[in-house]
Amino acid sequence: IGRGSDIGSEAYVAATIRNIARASPTLFLNHPTTNEMRSSQCRTIIVVDDLIGSGRRTQKFLEGIWTDSTIRSWSSLKYIRIFVVAFAGTKRGIKRVQKAGCQPKVAVDRMCPTIYELPWPKSIRQPIDELCIRYGRRTSKRNFSRGYDKTMATLVFEHSCPNNVPAILWAPTTSNFPWIPIFPGRSVENTERNVFPPEIARRDPVSVLLEVGQKRLSEAVV
Repeated sequence: IGRGSDIGSEAYVAATIRNIARASPTLFLNHPTTNEMRSSQCRTIIVVDDLIGSGRRTQKFLEGIWTDSTIRSWSSLKYIRIFVVAFAGTKRGIKRVQKAGCQPKVAVDRMCPTIYELPWPKSIRQPIDELCIRYGRRTSKRNFSRGYDKTMATLVFEHSCPNNVPAILWAPTTSNFPWIPIFPGRSVENTERNVFPPEIARRDPVSVLLEVGQKRLSEAVV
């Protein structure tokens, strides 16, 4: 990324990858080159994301990997396996990722329901859909009325609101569109952060890792 670029959830994912690789340097490589993979006899490629919403971002990344002829050759010879690991994913997004040319295995910690998949009757679901469209047109992100790629996701992280969520919840306020969202510019203010568990809200990864028995990994967190 260039200087001054806006870094979002990818920074948290990158930090997680870095800490895991530091804790177990003989098991994991952090963003290696093909030469490094060859010399270490790497047998598995793991693509990590926080949310597979529409699936387009992860799919694009997999396509980038698949353009490497060496990777394709290793895969066809069964030398390597390709996995995608994410905290959450929508059914639609996961299906899109699974159709990538490299045919990855996908694992998520939990499913992310969309508004269309919530256990609501049509009499509730349809008015909510219409509300998102009607008021989404009044925001500065009118093309995201149903969220990016019309995903209508329902998941918000403690550090940010994904753009897969309907725009009425996060579209930035502008002079032409004076809409006031709950998560302005996809940020999560302190008042909203209070709904998250204390260990998440205070962003203390060390205590979380210790609680789940990962003492060695917690020592690598800086």
